[in-house]
Amino acid sequence: MLLVLVPTIPALSTILNKGEGTAELRGVDGVPRLYAFTATRDGREAGLFVSVGIPASVAYGETKQILAVNLAVLVVVATLALLVALIYANRHILHPIAALSGTTRRVAAGELQARTGILDAPGELNQLARAFDEMTASLQRQRAEIDGLNATLEGRVAERTAQLEALNQELEAFSYSVSHDLRAPLRHIAAFANLVREEAAPSLNEESARHLEIICSVTKRMGHLVDDLLTFSRTGRTEMRLRPVRMDEVVHEVLQEMKRDTENRIIEWNVEPLPQVMSDQSMLKQVWVNLLSNAVKYTRHRDRAEIHIGGQNHEGEFEFWVRDNGAGFDMQYAKKLFGVFERLHQPEEFEGTGIGLANVRRIIARHGGRTWAEGRVGEGAVFYFTLPKSARQSGP
Repeated sequence: MLLVLVPTIPALSTILNKGEGTAELRGVDGVPRLYAFTATRDGREAGLFVSVGIPASVAYGETKQILAVNLAVLVVVATLALLVALIYANRHILHPIAALSGTTRRVAAGELQARTGILDAPGELNQLARAFDEMTASLQRQRAEIDGLNATLEGRVAERTAQLEALNQELEAFSYSVSHDLRAPLRHIAAFANLVREEAAPSLNEESARHLEIICSVTKRMGHLVDDLLTFSRTGRTEMRLRPVRMDEVVHEVLQEMKRDTENRIIEWNVEPLPQVMSDQSMLKQVWVNLLSNAVKYTRHRDRAEIHIGGQNHEGEFEFWVRDNGAGFDMQYAKKLFGVFERLHQPEEFEGTGIGLANVRRIIARHGGRTWAEGRVGEGAVFYFTLPKSARQSGP
């Protein structure tokens, strides 16, 4: 369409300024058009302009349609590409990682037979999964070997334990039998030695009288040793009768019985309140008799003996102790204290057979408790034992 522009057209100023070219302008009718315009010249200044205008909707319609189609195709292609990427990532990356993570948690929980089952992961993940599966397979084989060794070891331990129990029973029976059978001959020896000493004393010289005195003394000591051995044997053979026992009453009963042996001594007794426990009362009394007798014996050379009896309530057990300011002992020999016939002092210093503390350990062990001691030479000693709060008992 050919138009001759007149000054009254609103877009005239744009055409006059540019001279020639293209522009999107509104025509006289207000419709947006794409105009192409130029000036006609006859060798003089431009005075006439020629313009051609096409409605914008016609000029851009096909372009916009192509653009819309291209955008739609791009969106579809991008969506498909994203979907394919998600499927690939889920199958070849996310799923293998999740499988590896889940298998790791199962193995950590103890399921050594767990495997990742990853076969189609990318190179690095596949190598990692294979290495992990090989590691768990190796752990499973090692666990099987350990379980087999444990089963064998448990069988051997059970067999050795049964053998030891049988030997202990035989030893107990032998010890009891020997000790019991020795009592009568020893009594006869002691009785006849005393008779000889009483009847023949005036006719014996000093050396013979001393020999006879040694026979009587050694026989008496042997009698005490046999009695202690019998007590030790009975401790392992006697059936335990557990019941609630007031520890205060047991201790005071023992102290009352010891008054005769301590009436010429200055002893400061400090007895703390003690709890009620589940135990065999007669056996527990024997424990206190041995510990308190030891405290009295080993403070003999003190002008003023101090003996402290106490206890503490711990989680799962009660702890008791007897502390004295007596002779004490060297801690390097502490493990020997509770052994049979083990003594840290000479008989000339302190009498005894070396069975009392062994008896204490056996009784407490049968109750499921522990025994130990602490001390320093010349500064006294502390003997400890524990009793569980729950009623239980061990073997002899």
